[in-house]
Amino acid sequence: MNEDPKNGEEQQIYVFGQCGNNQFGDLRGVEGNSCIQVPTRLTVQIGSRNIVQVACGEKHTVLLNDEGAVFTAGANNHGQLGRETTDIIGKVHFRGHETVIQVAAGESHNLVLLEDGSVYAWGSNTHRQLGLKGPDLQGYNFLPVP
Repeated sequence: MNEDPKNGEEQQIYVFGQCGNNQFGDLRGVEGNSCIQVPTRLTVQIGSRNIVQVACGEKHTVLLNDEGAVFTAGANNHGQLGRETTDIIGKVHFRGHETVIQVAAGESHNLVLLEDGSVYAWGSNTHRQLGLKGPDLQGYNFLPVP
């Protein structure tokens, strides 16, 4: 649950669809490759701040909070979570103390726009979607996009 800073009202995140890769985090009572057909409130604590943006890949989810922290959940077969643990929603730790202001998710990759205007990408680069030359440049190495 989050509070909208504009009007003080509580804001909530609802999820639905296929969740076989935990792309919604650890939803209690949802089994394996279940499909959530009715919007269900996400009750997992995601940091201590308000979520301001959600981006969805094919089998993963990226969330951005109002402090510029990024959280991910779901499949990680191409390093698209930006971290090793995949069974719960977790924070992505960048090398420095960068503040992220926008997130985007592709099928198996992500991009973030930092406060300083630079863009970083990670995940699959099979079709050069990270903006880099070699398809072998993939995983949870955060690479600056030229």
